[in-house]
Amino acid sequence: MVLFELATGKYPFADISTFPVLYDFLCEKPEPRLPEEFPGDLCDFVAQCLTRDVAVRQDTSMLCEHPFVTTDVGTVEDLVAFFESLS
Repeated sequence: MVLFELATGKYPFADISTFPVLYDFLCEKPEPRLPEEFPGDLCDFVAQCLTRDVAVRQDTSMLCEHPFVTTDVGTVEDLVAFFESLS
């Protein structure tokens, strides 16, 4: 849900004002999906994270292998340099 919100800039259930309606959206309606204009790997990763059915939803180890997480990943040195640039 955090990735969805970071990508879109909004919480997918922001317009819901009552608990029964929120319950309906969380438990009965289709899960939120990113619009197709976002990169495919991001859309697929968010969809896999937000899959409601536990039997179908990927576990953490599988999600850590997803191309969204593993493609174009910098080195530890890149991360250190980034943090050093913030100070």
